Amino acid sequence: PLVIRLNHLLEEEKVWKNPDLTVASLAQMLGTNRSYLAQAIQEAGYVNFADLINRHRVQAFCRIAEDGKVKSVQDAFFLVGFRSKETALRSFKKYTGSLPSEYLMKVATNRSKTSEL
Repeated sequence: PLVIRLNHLLEEEKVWKNPDLTVASLAQMLGTNRSYLAQAIQEAGYVNFADLINRHRVQAFCRIAEDGKVKSVQDAFFLVGFRSKETALRSFKKYTGSLPSEYLMKVATNRSKTSEL
């Protein structure tokens, strides 16, 4: 049940967008303690709290990019909840294997190929 409630907060409430979210505040939202939350995070397939939050933020950035709505990389990072550009860049590279600029070029290329069909 805790994992289900955690997934609800992530998918429906999108709590990961809050740059001030902490493991303690997430535990409080779920009515549990940090130890049980850490266990639920691992059961959900994440390494730890930072992995959970940063993966969701990077995925949201990618969705915005694929929709063609990224005007500024930095603004998009802040929109999805990153507070630090350095953390955002490090997380993006870790989870996608590329830099945001490279990813945006790839998305633009794919979009132009699709529109040619």
